[in-house]
Amino acid sequence: VRPAAALRHSDCHGLPGLWPALERAFEGASIGWSAADEDTLGGALRLSAARGERPVPWAYLETNFHYMAHLVACSEAHQGVGREEVIGSRCPLALLFAAAPADGGPPPLLDHEELAAAIAWLRSPARPFGSRLRVLLVLVGGQPPTSRSLQQPGPQGLINAQANALVRLGTGTVEVKDAEQAAAYFAQCAQSVTESRRRRIPSRFKVAGPRCQTLPKDPQDRVRLTWVSQLMQVAGVSEEIAKVIAERHPSPGAFMQAVAAASAEAAGSDNFDNGPLARIAEGFVSDLEYPIRGKKATKRIGPIVSRRLFALFHPAVTPDHILL
Repeated sequence: VRPAAALRHSDCHGLPGLWPALERAFEGASIGWSAADEDTLGGALRLSAARGERPVPWAYLETNFHYMAHLVACSEAHQGVGREEVIGSRCPLALLFAAAPADGGPPPLLDHEELAAAIAWLRSPARPFGSRLRVLLVLVGGQPPTSRSLQQPGPQGLINAQANALVRLGTGTVEVKDAEQAAAYFAQCAQSVTESRRRRIPSRFKVAGPRCQTLPKDPQDRVRLTWVSQLMQVAGVSEEIAKVIAERHPSPGAFMQAVAAASAEAAGSDNFDNGPLARIAEGFVSDLEYPIRGKKATKRIGPIVSRRLFALFHPAVTPDHILL
């Protein structure tokens, strides 16, 4: 059976034009859609708050196969759990729609209690979604938030509200400018879910890196094997180079200590490309010789790879530093 996904949506309240836009987007992508049978779902999703009870427009994705997030699928396969069809879900994603206020502030649904109530309703046993249901909050329309609204402290700040939703409730937020963009985003989600069915584990997003192949797999020597494999992830570091480096510096900790000690001679300098720290970095392991495979000769590591490794393990290196 060809993998397919369909959209099931609630009645539209407060977001005119959303469902017609979804219909147009899904017709172009050959994705089915229909109104959700709210009677089988235990009624409409409604929120009760000080501002009064009101319905919430929402939708969910239904597939003709048991979908599982790639991370979960790889974990289950690694642990020897049964087939995906046994542990997946036919309803992997739900979207809650909210109109973004014109002033750039947070919409009412980003209130922690209301959002928590909506998620609890979706994941309750009365609904067919289960506890692994991914929930996204889609903010439609509104003007870009001002710097003042972004920095506003407490629950009224947009960033605070979004962070709270993500960290405490596991709910991401997607901001779209209008109903057309919201429809295009949901169609993209549906296509990604169906495409995942055609991939094998591991998918193209999880490719194993190079690892040590020539050292004996001795259980007592796992640190060295892992360390050599770690060094091989750096551009320009072959297995032979990694092994000679591991002989001089037998662990990541030893390598970092040696880098810190060598850096003391260039105190106050953090430039790995010029100046005293650059000279130390280029000479750190450049003198080490490694055998050339297939030849009775050796070659030095050289200053470029030496500087690259030195910068990678330097305690003052910044996350945005590019290893050259």
